[in-house]
Amino acid sequence: MLGYRQIDGRLQVVPGEAKIVKQIFEDYLSGKGFLAIAKKLNVAGVSTQHGGLWRKDTIRQILTCEKYLGEMLLQKTFRKDHISKKKCINQGELPMTHVKGSHEAIISHAVFEQVKAEMARRAQRFFPKEVTPVTYPFTGRLICEKCGKSYRRKHNNAGTKYEKVVWICSTFNTHGKAVCDAQQIPESILEAKAAEILGLSEFDENVFTMQIKEIRVPSAGRLVFIFHDGFQMETEWQNPSRRESWTPEMKQSAREITMKRNEKRRCE
Repeated sequence: MLGYRQIDGRLQVVPGEAKIVKQIFEDYLSGKGFLAIAKKLNVAGVSTQHGGLWRKDTIRQILTCEKYLGEMLLQKTFRKDHISKKKCINQGELPMTHVKGSHEAIISHAVFEQVKAEMARRAQRFFPKEVTPVTYPFTGRLICEKCGKSYRRKHNNAGTKYEKVVWICSTFNTHGKAVCDAQQIPESILEAKAAEILGLSEFDENVFTMQIKEIRVPSAGRLVFIFHDGFQMETEWQNPSRRESWTPEMKQSAREITMKRNEKRRCE
């Protein structure tokens, strides 16, 4: 182990190697990464304890090793059985023992904790946790028969009074009408048709997911509901007229605009 030699059953500090260990910790806290530190040591001609080249994994191991605190964590690994003698990492299968003050420290607890915090900060910055995608009742169930791809949920005119949630073929959304001219479908219509097919007064997500395996879209204005038992039901739909799709607020706004326009013309 770099920085120590075992003498009479105890770890004794090797000053020259301990200096390298301290420099690695200082370089990391100064902003250098594992690979940059390894390159620096290789360029300087500093050999590893075994005489090979420095690698980023070696740097990571040094920066996370509790032995440099003068402590030891016993039974971090164990043999699976006496026949295969396979070495396994202890992930709670067996108890581990934390021994403090077992030997002379090279790194202080303050520096070690700073490095630990910096590693966590960098991990969050460069490798953020994946966010679980939001799913909806129709996610993965609405299939375009023209190209075979799934529909995806989309907000049209987001942030405006004309905002509307629709489901659109992913091929059409990515590559345009020239590749797939599948028609987008308002979510309100999908919910209404699903309720109609299932004999419900209104859309129920739980009933829908329990009963419907997928909805296929063979052409504009047509939906084929496929139940989990293989039974199929087809229905047709059409977009409501522009006037029918307007909310009371939208209608009031249109009236006010028309009144202002007429007033302006009258006074000219």
